[in-house]
Amino acid sequence: DGTGLRRLTFDGEDYRERVATWSPDGTRIAFAASHDGNVDIYTMDANGGDRRRITTDPARDDYPEWTSDGRIAFMRNLFACPCSEWIVNADGSNLQQLSLAGNASAAEPAPHGDRIAYASFDPSGTFGVLHVATLGPGNTVSGDRAITTPPHDGQDQGDFEPHWSPNGSDIVFLRDHGNVDNDIFVVHSDGSGLKRLTTTPNRVEFWANWSSDGKEVLFQDASSGKLKAVSVDTLAERTVSTTPRAPFTDDFSGATRDSSLWHQINDPGGSIAQVGGRLVASIAGSAVPGGQFDQVDEHFGSQCSIHGDFDYQVDYELLKWPHLGGFRANLAAF
Repeated sequence: DGTGLRRLTFDGEDYRERVATWSPDGTRIAFAASHDGNVDIYTMDANGGDRRRITTDPARDDYPEWTSDGRIAFMRNLFACPCSEWIVNADGSNLQQLSLAGNASAAEPAPHGDRIAYASFDPSGTFGVLHVATLGPGNTVSGDRAITTPPHDGQDQGDFEPHWSPNGSDIVFLRDHGNVDNDIFVVHSDGSGLKRLTTTPNRVEFWANWSSDGKEVLFQDASSGKLKAVSVDTLAERTVSTTPRAPFTDDFSGATRDSSLWHQINDPGGSIAQVGGRLVASIAGSAVPGGQFDQVDEHFGSQCSIHGDFDYQVDYELLKWPHLGGFRANLAAF
């Protein structure tokens, strides 16, 4: 509903993070991050701490997904096939390539048991078919078989990005019809019961995945950039509200400003920073006002875009402020 917004990473342009996914027990998050031009797999705890780098290969490692027993499957060489799927323990040990068919892409283990779904692309890397296989002891693969038969008329790019339903019986995926036209489909894990959820020749859908109750599929409407949901039963669509809603809280316990909540102005002659769970601002008595507004301004300002009436509550203390020092401290709204 838009409440409870929390930022987990504060890396600026040093890291660019994507495709975050929860561990089965909800304590860890795996994600891909680009650092110094190399994309690798990382994990962190549910609060954004204890960051660990899992892979270090110079090839691009992307699309991490957890197995039901806590290992991580991921894709290597995204956008540069020949591409392959690998699996690794959550501590980075026992890295192995999975013996999957063709150019394997975006594999996802089932939420229960030992099955794995993935897209297999032809040698040209342009036509995909969904497969389901069994991931056995020692990361062996058996029972691999195709479960979709997309049309192949020379333009179609086929099926890709499979995601298991919460109960492990169905798979949602994207089908590329060519001419910049992706649509969303659902199929049973044995290949039966194919159902088309969207028919939008003038709209592209991305990132289709299940709601937690399995009744809807959430996706990005690439035309509007909005997050939407479609009912698996009725095909009715709705726009999901991602507008942030109060309450927001910040105890300034981190080492870095949360730029999703605050902007910062820091004029010469003073400083403002998060220190020991406080936001501490200081201005030197010798500071010389200047700039466009002839001032020395040290402040954090809200990035809030909430509509309607709302209030801020701030706990503050003047640590040291000389009498008639020529400076003022205030809380302002404008």
